[in-house]
Amino acid sequence: VAVIHAPIRVEARASLESRLTQVGPSPSSGPVRIVFALHSAATIGIDIFDLQGRRVASLSRGVWPAGEHEALWNGRTGEGQIAPAGIYVVRYAYPGGQDRRAIVRVR
Repeated sequence: VAVIHAPIRVEARASLESRLTQVGPSPSSGPVRIVFALHSAATIGIDIFDLQGRRVASLSRGVWPAGEHEALWNGRTGEGQIAPAGIYVVRYAYPGGQDRRAIVRVR
């Protein structure tokens, strides 16, 4: 047996799952960081809703590459007004599903 080269080390890597990976801080009176993973390049949407189901803000629409990404909600509505204190839902929609997280906004 002849050894041509030193062994090659291959590490297994878990495949990315499309989902929200981190949302916070909550409660918050300032910006909220939304970290999400995308299995493969795809069109996604990240929106903020109030508890009545009304869209308060749209943070992202469009095609994103595979990987982990970050969006920031500055606590403002789509019209630029400061969102009132309360409970909101972050919805991350991706091909084949969606993920949601509740966040609390305080004054």
